[in-house]
Amino acid sequence: IMNVKKTQLAATIAFTLGGGLNFAHGLDSNEQPQKAKTLTQSWQSNDGGLNGPESVIHDSLNRVIYASNINPQGRRAAWKDNGGFISKLDENGLVLEKEWATGLKAPKGMAVNDGRLYVADLNTVAVIDTATGDVLNTYTAPDGSDHLNDLVFDPSSDTVYVSDSDQNVIYKIDSAGTFSVFYEAEKRSPNQSGLYLDGDSIIMTGSEGAIKSISISDGSVSTIAEGIAGRIDGIWKYNSTGLFVSDWRGTVYFVGYDGVVSELISTDPVRSADISYSGTLNKLLVPDFKDKIIAYSVN
Repeated sequence: IMNVKKTQLAATIAFTLGGGLNFAHGLDSNEQPQKAKTLTQSWQSNDGGLNGPESVIHDSLNRVIYASNINPQGRRAAWKDNGGFISKLDENGLVLEKEWATGLKAPKGMAVNDGRLYVADLNTVAVIDTATGDVLNTYTAPDGSDHLNDLVFDPSSDTVYVSDSDQNVIYKIDSAGTFSVFYEAEKRSPNQSGLYLDGDSIIMTGSEGAIKSISISDGSVSTIAEGIAGRIDGIWKYNSTGLFVSDWRGTVYFVGYDGVVSELISTDPVRSADISYSGTLNKLLVPDFKDKIIAYSVN
């Protein structure tokens, strides 16, 4: 079990990364990676500008940010049809078009590739044209699967992988839109949620409090970290040192590949849902699930 280090959130949040690992950003081959990094709040979108943002992702090609809005209506709103939508923001958090893509239910995890935005939406995956916001296609999950949560797109095989937080499985969706079970060994997990594509592997939420990696090619599974408190939601790789991981209660962790877990944020967002990191912007994007996105610079 890892050593969990807590820090206090101030204007700047310091955290320590595990030693002996190489940074991918601007290091001479003879330099040692810096031990300390900081997160500094850069901006937040306007209060009330969004409505239940659950996931956020940067589109570096079009230089915009997409936020999926559950548009909560009443109890258990995350898992019912609320007439949800996707918002489009600029790279500084200004909401350009609140209801940019509509006709959705309660959209959550997203992936963007080659002019297409893939969105998990209860029992479907919607494929949206990033040029227009139009829904081009919809893939429907098997009967009984209506808690699709996070997804990734693998361009090497034109395949979508999506988690189901009720069935606790990860589905594979081929280019024809056909669903098949890719992984279901975490049946005891309280929620199969966050996914991140890392080469030939998918980094995922495992059994309670665990982050695991599964090989796409041979199905082998390894554990990156265990003992993380709370309900893990979003996962996004920072660089070769480790991952940003969010907990639904409002906490964001840095999970090192050396197994060390550091708590970065615990009081700022109302809820830290499906986070993402943009290397182009050097920003950690955090949807607070109430009404805004908060961006942090990684210094």
